[in-house]
Amino acid sequence: MTNNTQVTTDEIYHVFVPYQIAKQGGTQKFTSRTGKIYQVNIPANCAEGSQIFLDKTSSSFLNKISDLFSQKTVLNQKYSVITLHTLFEQNDNIDKMIFKLINNADIKFESKTRCSNIYTSLSNAEYKNDLSALELLDFIVDSAQSDTSFCRRYSLASQNFRLIAIAECIEKSLQISKLNQFQKESIRGVFQCIRAGESISNFTSLKQLDSIVQNYSIPENIKQLYFNFSVKSKVMTTELLILDVINSVTASIDRSDLLSTYTKLRNGEQVNSSTDLKSLDALILASNIPDDCKIIYKFMREPINSQKGKSTS
Repeated sequence: MTNNTQVTTDEIYHVFVPYQIAKQGGTQKFTSRTGKIYQVNIPANCAEGSQIFLDKTSSSFLNKISDLFSQKTVLNQKYSVITLHTLFEQNDNIDKMIFKLINNADIKFESKTRCSNIYTSLSNAEYKNDLSALELLDFIVDSAQSDTSFCRRYSLASQNFRLIAIAECIEKSLQISKLNQFQKESIRGVFQCIRAGESISNFTSLKQLDSIVQNYSIPENIKQLYFNFSVKSKVMTTELLILDVINSVTASIDRSDLLSTYTKLRNGEQVNSSTDLKSLDALILASNIPDDCKIIYKFMREPINSQKGKSTS
């Protein structure tokens, strides 16, 4: 690498690696925020927190940051960082801790068996429709007051288990759909964005994704998990778009007043100036932001309307 080269990362991913792949090595599917699917080579004895780097210009993977310096790269070349998570450990400490917690739990033998089975599925990233056992196992682990690292790794695996059900229903629905490749990739990409807690740019794909999950036969609490992600992403996107609209106002005094009014509105505070509130309404509702964002803004305004109704009663 030349001295003038600067490597930057503009996307971070967290990918869960099944136990056997982390132990023996193999390939793991990885979907980017563009919706493209890659096969990542996982080395044997993969450690928790290992990182792989995706060269966005060539779609090639590097397993160590030091490998960057052995290649010819260009100025400001960008890489996506993929952090690998797994419950595999060479000494099997996590497995031993989990099974010990299950065996010591004051529950029926049948429940212990189900918890053990669901943990094996969870560790291998294989979805199994026994969420009652998973919720019981979650409770057992949460109640154990174990070290933070252990709980964090288990929590990531537990959430990934639920996300697998969503990802599988999306893929099965896309396989039988009449959507073209671009539309399918857009839907996959939106899912990656919302599960990462990020804003989105394509509300049409999000609506299609919402419809897929809503109409697919998966447990209601997993659907609720998905829609929690979806709503958070919509709200975050709305926030960014509204701020862009406000910042586009040319007069600095007007822009400052509008920003102050919006900040109070967003924080649930009382807005004393009805003139500023009407100006903000007119600006947002006349803008070209998606209708979904305008609806979210109106919901945000509802407490203000309610307060006005109470004050006049």
